[in-house]
Amino acid sequence: MRKKSILAKVARTLDAVAVRTGLSPEQLLERTVPTFGLSPDGTRAEQGLALSLNGTVTFDGRRTIPKTVDRDLLAEFKATAKELEKAIPAERFRVERALASERLWRWDEVCEFYLDHPVTGFFSRALIWEVLQGPAGLPVRVDGGWELTDPAGRRIQPRPDTPVLLWHPISHTADEVRAWRDHLMAIGLRQPYKQAFREIYLLTPAEERTRDRSLRFSRHLLRYGQAKALLTGRGLDRHEPGPLGRRGRIRLVHRHQGAARRPDRRLGLPP
Repeated sequence: MRKKSILAKVARTLDAVAVRTGLSPEQLLERTVPTFGLSPDGTRAEQGLALSLNGTVTFDGRRTIPKTVDRDLLAEFKATAKELEKAIPAERFRVERALASERLWRWDEVCEFYLDHPVTGFFSRALIWEVLQGPAGLPVRVDGGWELTDPAGRRIQPRPDTPVLLWHPISHTADEVRAWRDHLMAIGLRQPYKQAFREIYLLTPAEERTRDRSLRFSRHLLRYGQAKALLTGRGLDRHEPGPLGRRGRIRLVHRHQGAARRPDRRLGLPP
């Protein structure tokens, strides 16, 4: 959905429902992500038909569907597959935005609405989660519950009310970032978006002085159509097109990352 008037109305509705329920809009969204009838492993199987999270429908492991298959059931599977094609990128984007916004959860919320969810879990189980001002690790299933393990194999067992967030390299030393990158390469884990390998840029002396703005990309020329598509895809839709949309200014405002959690200050820019 791209029409701004409809998106604005949806946002207002979410805000109103959130107020009535005592939940934030983000909490409301994560509680209403459909499962599409998928099992925890992201699949659905019935009468020989199988639907996977990537939208593939097969019969006994083959893409060719025999004519003897229940046509109504097949139509239902195909309709669900089309819904998944829209839901998957939207969920990926939502989870990535939580990384950029430093969203905090209780550990039991992460387990229920992320790790155990057949759709959202596809992304969140491949991400690094960090205990607030504490250790970080990848989720692992242990005795029916979830724990975290760090690159050295140490187990982390958060309590249900432990505050956690998605690990971001901007808040960690070069050695810590390198350790996670080496670990992901060693185990062959491909993350749903750049987390451990996310680009970070050291602040220049000028940026240290200005604190809330950077001129390092000033006067760089961009193709407006490509830039607009990229910014919109990243949720950055505030742009100032010039006449006929050919020339203008694009202004990105970032929050200064101080030394609240780590002594080194860095500016993280989305890839």
